[in-house]
Amino acid sequence: MYIIDNKRCGIRIRQLRVQAGLSQEALAQQLRITNIHLSRIENGARGASLDVMLDISSVFGVSIDYLLTGRIIFDNPEVKARLQGIIDELTELKDKISE
Repeated sequence: MYIIDNKRCGIRIRQLRVQAGLSQEALAQQLRITNIHLSRIENGARGASLDVMLDISSVFGVSIDYLLTGRIIFDNPEVKARLQGIIDELTELKDKISE
């Protein structure tokens, strides 16, 4: 059984937003919520509704499971392909450094 930790969930959402180069205002507008509401979600002061979680999941291309628990599900072919690309790039860098 998982207990949702709003604080950690909010941290993951904030990290995704920052990585995407979005301001709170821009993301809040995309989600059709207020900036204050998004700020409270990111700070863990309140949880997000299922509708908002679905929208966040869609905006960032991650699963709701990841947002809520931090678990990454690897059955998504797009995620697998992205991860394999990252692994290949890191392997090439490692080989170059080792030379």
